[in-house]
Amino acid sequence: MYENDNSVLLLYILFNISYAIFAYPFGVLSDRVGRKNVLVSGYILFAIVFIGFTILSSEYGLVLLFLLYGLVYAIVDANQRAFVSDLSTENIRATSLGLFHTTVGIIALPAGMIAGYLWTEFGYHFTFLYGFAMSLIAAFLLILFFRKEE
Repeated sequence: MYENDNSVLLLYILFNISYAIFAYPFGVLSDRVGRKNVLVSGYILFAIVFIGFTILSSEYGLVLLFLLYGLVYAIVDANQRAFVSDLSTENIRATSLGLFHTTVGIIALPAGMIAGYLWTEFGYHFTFLYGFAMSLIAAFLLILFFRKEE
């Protein structure tokens, strides 16, 4: 679809602009309505974006999806950390955040390997379907294990 480095760079710039625009408002929203609610919404939007990548048929669609992808990161990125902080007692907050980031780092390797395998063996559609499924599972588990806002 995009055949040159400048187009890829433009998408990355759009992603970061979207992220920068929406991070603060969604942080405020998270403080008002609760982290879990915002995170679940972010994970569901993540799933929608992944489905969008599987059915993409135009360059304009790709631009829109990257803008939405930036929005997803604005919703999820800081709010995950804030949620972990909220679940932690003050005396182990930094330890909890360190454990969270260690876990994310450890899980990222096999997740990337699975995504790469799916892309290579079955095509990009399956990679995004995998992301779609993982996003919905994350939303479901968050709802299941954190029934009351912490």
